[in-house]
Amino acid sequence: INLTERGTLTTRNATRIRSEVRGRRRIEWMVEEGSQVKEGDLIVELEKTEVQRRIDQLENELIAEETSLYSARNDLKIQEDRNKTNLEKAQLSLEVAQVELEKLKQGDIPRRERELNLAIEKAQSNLERSEGLFKDMPTMLEKGFVTSDQFEQERIKLKEFREGLVTANQNQALYEAYEMPLSLKQKESSVSQAARALEMESRAAEKAIANIALRVSQYERRVGESQEELEREKSNLSKMSVYSTASGVVFYGNPDRPWDRDEVRVGGDTYFNHVLLTIPDPSELAVLIKIHEA
Repeated sequence: INLTERGTLTTRNATRIRSEVRGRRRIEWMVEEGSQVKEGDLIVELEKTEVQRRIDQLENELIAEETSLYSARNDLKIQEDRNKTNLEKAQLSLEVAQVELEKLKQGDIPRRERELNLAIEKAQSNLERSEGLFKDMPTMLEKGFVTSDQFEQERIKLKEFREGLVTANQNQALYEAYEMPLSLKQKESSVSQAARALEMESRAAEKAIANIALRVSQYERRVGESQEELEREKSNLSKMSVYSTASGVVFYGNPDRPWDRDEVRVGGDTYFNHVLLTIPDPSELAVLIKIHEA
């Protein structure tokens, strides 16, 4: 008895060519079904335009992000140098203010006090000498030993020496009450201001560095993410040209899922892990046939 029926060719051992590209992709070209292929032959091309466009976009974005990263790192180095210079200036200003305060305490004040004391001593000595000379002046004037002009000159000198002593004492009192405390306050204030300026400069330096370091970190993260995405897209692009991993006759789709066969065609869509082609082992081929009882 001879029967003619439709059947399905199958095999227990076959090489299944799957899509390794993530997402849905359009099939642009396929080797003709039934063709004999060798291992390494190009057998499927997926549509690459969208992926290539994305790669071009990512490469441009990566260049821009790497440029921004380079600029941020350069800004960080410049800020570090600027901070170092500003902090050194602020530190020097503080040290100068401290030295000037110490100089005032250890040098200027003691020297000025000695000068004022010496001025008092000189004024006191001059007054005592003048008083001694003038004490006999009235008698000498009466006896004609000195003239009226000489008498008047000595009297004026005596008055000047008395005023000189008063002035010397006043100078010392003013210095101790006003000038010395004011000078100390000014120098101490300069030290305090310089210390505050150093602290403010230090905080400003830390803030500036932190802000730029944050920018560097953000650009480093963006560059890393862009590089990873670019590598993924390039990997996808390389997988869009599908090469045979075995030699034999090509059949479309998966024989175990014949209902999917119509999806495997030029212009159709495929997705990750979808069986595109099957290359059966010719030594283990079989035909499945359903025979109607009628």
